[in-house]
Amino acid sequence: MQRIRSSLQSIGLNRDNKVQQLAIGSVAGFATGYLAMKVGKKVAFLVGGSIILFQVAQIRGLTKSNWEDARNKAKSVTDSLQSHSVALIFGISGGCRMDELVRMTPNDVEDLESKLLISIPDSKTNKPRSFVVNQMYLNLYRKYVLLRPENMNSERFSLNIKADRVVDKW
Repeated sequence: MQRIRSSLQSIGLNRDNKVQQLAIGSVAGFATGYLAMKVGKKVAFLVGGSIILFQVAQIRGLTKSNWEDARNKAKSVTDSLQSHSVALIFGISGGCRMDELVRMTPNDVEDLESKLLISIPDSKTNKPRSFVVNQMYLNLYRKYVLLRPENMNSERFSLNIKADRVVDKW
């Protein structure tokens, strides 16, 4: 740092001269903007060109895209996020602790058509409590319930869904 200061002072630049600071800052800002503009244009040209080339190659049959496989993978990812989304909604709406969410059973959730009534029978304070989840999240909850197999032996409400199979632990 001392070396830089002495170099700047040797060419006549110092910290006290505001005009010099303004001039150097303006030149440096202009140079940075100009360089970013030139590099940005080239990057945009390369990305856009590669997308167009990929589309042309796909139309000509040079590449193959397995869209069905991509859809299946996207569906399995979406399904696996359902359990986490429902747990997040319940946790935030009811101020639930992690252990309360883990101990929750399907009998603790009551679908009242326009809202959900969730009961927490065993809390940290040893006092049962309940809360309501509003209509906005009903469809997400109902989709999650449909993913639960009929013959599931577990009494846990929260199940982990991985690659179209249900795992009975988080």
